[in-house]
Amino acid sequence: MDEKNRSRLEGHEVEPYEIELITKSGSRITGEIRGSQIFYQRELAVLNVIVNVTERKKYELRLKEMNNILEQKIVERTMELSEAITKLQSEIQERIKTEEKLKESEERALESSRLKSEFVANMSHEIRTPLNAILGFTSLLAINVDDPRLNQYIDSIKAGGKNLLTLINDILDLSKIEAGRLDLNPEPVDLRSFIEEIKNIFASKIQEKLIDFNLRIADDVPPTLILDEVRIRQILFNLIGNAVKFTERGAISLEVDNLFKAGDRSKVDLIISVSDTGIGIPPEYQSVIFDSFKQHHNQTQRRYGGTGLGLAITKKLVEMMDGSISVDSSVGKGSKFTVIIKNVSASSVKGKQNELTDVNKPFFTFNQKKILIVDDVPTNCEMLAELFKPTGSEIIFAANGIEAIEKTGGFLPDLIIMDIRMPVLDGNKAAEIIKKDPKTASIPIIAITASALKEDLEPEYLQYFAGYIIKPVDIFYLISLSNRLIGSELESDQMESVGTPDNDSQLRFTEKVSVEDFNAMIALKVYPHHEKAVKTKLLSDVISFAEEIMELYKYCGAKVLENFSDELKFAANSFDIETINKCLNLFPVILEDVKQKNQSLPEDL
Repeated sequence: MDEKNRSRLEGHEVEPYEIELITKSGSRITGEIRGSQIFYQRELAVLNVIVNVTERKKYELRLKEMNNILEQKIVERTMELSEAITKLQSEIQERIKTEEKLKESEERALESSRLKSEFVANMSHEIRTPLNAILGFTSLLAINVDDPRLNQYIDSIKAGGKNLLTLINDILDLSKIEAGRLDLNPEPVDLRSFIEEIKNIFASKIQEKLIDFNLRIADDVPPTLILDEVRIRQILFNLIGNAVKFTERGAISLEVDNLFKAGDRSKVDLIISVSDTGIGIPPEYQSVIFDSFKQHHNQTQRRYGGTGLGLAITKKLVEMMDGSISVDSSVGKGSKFTVIIKNVSASSVKGKQNELTDVNKPFFTFNQKKILIVDDVPTNCEMLAELFKPTGSEIIFAANGIEAIEKTGGFLPDLIIMDIRMPVLDGNKAAEIIKKDPKTASIPIIAITASALKEDLEPEYLQYFAGYIIKPVDIFYLISLSNRLIGSELESDQMESVGTPDNDSQLRFTEKVSVEDFNAMIALKVYPHHEKAVKTKLLSDVISFAEEIMELYKYCGAKVLENFSDELKFAANSFDIETINKCLNLFPVILEDVKQKNQSLPEDL
């Protein structure tokens, strides 16, 4: 202390310092000495003040201890945080690696899906190309062959070809659905006419098996619903087709019900049930029958055939429509499949009828034209050339796009039929070049593709084609499209129409009826039935039309009308759709021939 006081007397700054003191009671305290210079009795002196800082020291000590503890905890927490950060960084790295692997897997899966779709498309193309020749030439033979035994062989070839085509389409549909490339096209559908048509399609097979078909459509089902008619048709074909296939006795039932949405009668849940009294499905197989290529046992496959794709496609189509499908089945008693499609909109617009247009016309309305056929497969060229042979047209061929461009410029055809996939230059680019040349721009081009995928007809090239056909070629559709593009009404002596009688006596009236009365009879009684049969294609309407033709025959005596009526009625009872279509389209031609032959009656009448 003395030293501190001397420093202060010498004028040095001395910081406060502490000393230990003992109080009168004997307790120890800590005192803090704070001093300063003063003048005392005119002499320089030091005044020291002792402040008791014992409590403060306790608090400082406690604070120091707490700081130490806190620092220790901070160190510990920092270490924990550091470890956590290290671990998190490691996990992040692992996750990044996992995501990269997932991305690689996804890319591989997408690439695999792309390759699969490409393979299916190529497979479809490669199979459809020879199938096009098989079915095309078979259809031509069916038109030109009258021998019943040979026709039976032809029908067998056609049936086999169509079965193969169905298989190709099923595989292609499944591939499209799995790749998310199958689009729905909802439109107004007249449900009752639609269901009746499907019933008629299966009528022949059902009658052949001597089983019953029961149809019930609830009265409160709206007459017109917004649905994808093509896909609903596919669903019902699969379900009813299976029911027919697996039912040997008893009955098949198709029931249509609906549930209106609460508070909104413009939407319904559509319920379609197909039940049968067939062989049934064992419980252990009911959970897998909707998987691809699954059937409930090998014996069934050997006996009934099929690929096991129908129900898989049906389930995926139903789910695309925001619906569900279920099965309830007992072995030996039968099965019931129930499809529920939710939130189907009722339409105030009447669904379009399945009108028979020029699509199925079995004869050409032109002749002596110039036609260029472009295809690298010779059999396809031969089949198309044979198809156009009755028109007496001049036909030339090209094997690729380059040849097509050259021959179009020199030949200037009236019509070009262009395959899409070809070597050297494909049909898309060839069509573009032809259409951009002012000299050939007006020539219509029909595209033919063996692929059912839209990629073959790229959007930017569609403008160059007047129409397109997917192989195997529907020859009646090709005839119709050709007629629309280059056809015209021909004089009867220019064209030998299919089914037109050669004997004039069959066209002559045997009763004293004027052409004016004949026309009136047609307008009042016949044409209404003809128009209805064309629009609905219902067998009952076709038969009614045939009976009205018979009445017309009795009225005028033209034998051709009796023959026509008998042929049409027989076709309807035999469910021969091809002949029905031919007759319905041929009727105006026959009427015109009858009218012309009776404009000036022979003297002996």
